[in-house]
Amino acid sequence: MNATEIYDLYQKGVDHHQRLNMYRECEKFHNFYSGNQWEGLKSGDEELPMINIIKPIGKYKIAMIAQNQMSIVYNSLNSNDPKLAEICKKLSRFAMAQWEKSKMDMLSWRVIKNAYITGDHYLYGFDERTPSQDSVVQDLRPRIKMRLVNKTNIYFADEQNPNIDEQEYIIISERIPVKKVIEIAKKKQYPQRTDRFDNLRRRNRNPNWGIQR
Repeated sequence: MNATEIYDLYQKGVDHHQRLNMYRECEKFHNFYSGNQWEGLKSGDEELPMINIIKPIGKYKIAMIAQNQMSIVYNSLNSNDPKLAEICKKLSRFAMAQWEKSKMDMLSWRVIKNAYITGDHYLYGFDERTPSQDSVVQDLRPRIKMRLVNKTNIYFADEQNPNIDEQEYIIISERIPVKKVIEIAKKKQYPQRTDRFDNLRRRNRNPNWGIQR
């Protein structure tokens, strides 16, 4: 699949979100939670009434759920094989170490909070090691990274299917500075694309301007 095909799929997801008015709705939800429900209303110098009952109720509900801490535990499914049991113990210890290293308890609060506000929120986990045929052999230390993803920044092949495992593809978008894009292009050894981004940055007055990938 080339870049043009990926972009077409991304644009298809954007069109779906726009038809549902998802971008504006999520912004409105965050404004209401923050007590800014009059955002966009032209009232002159008149001070509008505001009693934010959404946030305290939300904080209570979020805490009730987030306080139930989770963990990853591997189980040999009632097998009596001591080797499988030992492997599961080691995997569970490894999962616990990665959980603490990634600060998952803190991230879970943020996921639950944003899901309460907008309806959905996602946590994307990945190994930061460069994927290659020999990467695991050369570097045995996993570098697990976690990234919070808003519902407006994720696009599924089938938006009607709630089962993520059955999705043909999932596109996650983000806005990053051109400088970072250039670094990625150089690291991936894309000289032509790097030249394009150099020209693009020179034409833009703001060095922190970001593009969506």
